[in-house]
Amino acid sequence: MNDLLQPSLTKTSAPPLYSTRANFFVAFFGGPLAITLFSALNARRLRRLGQDLPFYLLGLALYLGLFAWLALNYPTGPDLLEGALEARRNPFIRYGGRFLGLVLWGGYYLRHRPFHKASDLLGLDSPNPWGPALACFGLALAVEIPLITLLLQLRGLP
Repeated sequence: MNDLLQPSLTKTSAPPLYSTRANFFVAFFGGPLAITLFSALNARRLRRLGQDLPFYLLGLALYLGLFAWLALNYPTGPDLLEGALEARRNPFIRYGGRFLGLVLWGGYYLRHRPFHKASDLLGLDSPNPWGPALACFGLALAVEIPLITLLLQLRGLP
């Protein structure tokens, strides 16, 4: 009976998570791959990476699908610069990756929302996101540059 009268929140310690603002900025500036990696860091902090792995794989599949679609529909002309200028006029090609990154951010946030609320309720300070966010940006860029190069070579462009 005494266990019922004890406060329950003091016995558990929730790990501090990277803030939703940091997740948003990673999604906005880094795109789908960076937010997937950054959200996986929060899942690792929560020790639920295995539970969230199917959603991260779905996010990666959506990213690769968008990337392949953009690569196949990217306008090419006799000059690569001419194709790039034409592509910048198309808002879907220009903002498609950023839009998907924000959609994935929303989905990953909904998966971790109870944990963010619990962290806020307990008054936990979020850890500094600069290092992990920059690492996610760098890793995403390190993956995207070879992908772009491969797809340009498959399309016969220099």
